[in-house]
Amino acid sequence: MAKVPSLAARIAVFAFVTSLCGLVAWSVFRSSKQAVVGVTAPAVGANPSDPKRADAGPPAEAAKPTIETTPPVVVPPAAAPAAQPGVPPAVAAPLAKLAVQRQSATAATGAVGSLDPASAKLMEATFSLRGAGLMSVKLTQHFTSINRDANVEMQRERTMPSGQVFTPLSLLGVQIDTTYVSLADEWAWKEIGAGEFEAVIVEEASGTPVARVHRKFEVPDASYILRVSQNFTNLTQAARTVRWFQIGPLELPADVVTYGGDKR
Repeated sequence: MAKVPSLAARIAVFAFVTSLCGLVAWSVFRSSKQAVVGVTAPAVGANPSDPKRADAGPPAEAAKPTIETTPPVVVPPAAAPAAQPGVPPAVAAPLAKLAVQRQSATAATGAVGSLDPASAKLMEATFSLRGAGLMSVKLTQHFTSINRDANVEMQRERTMPSGQVFTPLSLLGVQIDTTYVSLADEWAWKEIGAGEFEAVIVEEASGTPVARVHRKFEVPDASYILRVSQNFTNLTQAARTVRWFQIGPLELPADVVTYGGDKR
């Protein structure tokens, strides 16, 4: 039969367990208190012995570079004067009968480009005063035979059996507002430089200049491009509308020797 522990033994065991629990609770409380009290790490580059280190706080963030751009200044256009009630807007006065100022020359003498194989040009253009167009365009490095005695001609002024003349890239005329002015005649143009021409349009009665038309041809180096630029200068005080009437390149001439001939 098991022996029942005495009262003294029970009291001793209870006291031991109570002491052990108190010791464990004190250890836990002490550890948590030490974890709350932390140590502030010194900032990078700070002196640990500096008494002001604890009050310095976190280091300041480095300033970032700033790029400032000035927006473009847009100058608004001058405001048009407000229309007054009952006053109709101004209308350009109709032009009187127009004509072209007659020039003395009857043939163009300049050329652009070169037929010299040693030059940087790949073609040469000569000109006609008919509409300030092309007389001929020949290639510098291409020939009609193995003898290399005649350059290939890509464009040329042509006279039809009827006597009508067609000039490549010529300006036939311009229409100013509702008035057409012919610029196809030879005496209408003045050669002011190699490949550069000018015509002046005037009022027929008074001779007052109304407009100036300018054309210029250029051949860039090492290129088969023939560049033509033209502009119209209004010499009156009113706005005008302009239409151009001109001829483009003509059909290429047929080769002298071919395999099949013209099949059209």
